[in-house]
Amino acid sequence: MKAAMEQILVIDNLVEVLSITGRILEHVGYQVFGASVADEGIHTYRRERVSLVISDLKMPQKDGLDVI
Repeated sequence: MKAAMEQILVIDNLVEVLSITGRILEHVGYQVFGASVADEGIHTYRRERVSLVISDLKMPQKDGLDVI
């Protein structure tokens, strides 16, 4: 039986950061969810069973501390 892939949520308003971070994490074996705004990240967190959230602290509207 194959072990379930760990899931990570990355939240950052910079698309380049989401893309690069996601590619690196996927390359080393993680399933990655990306969100470009805090509310989208919160919604994804509630919907998916992620093991880790990586969030930018300074974003428009809500920041990374609001996500916590």
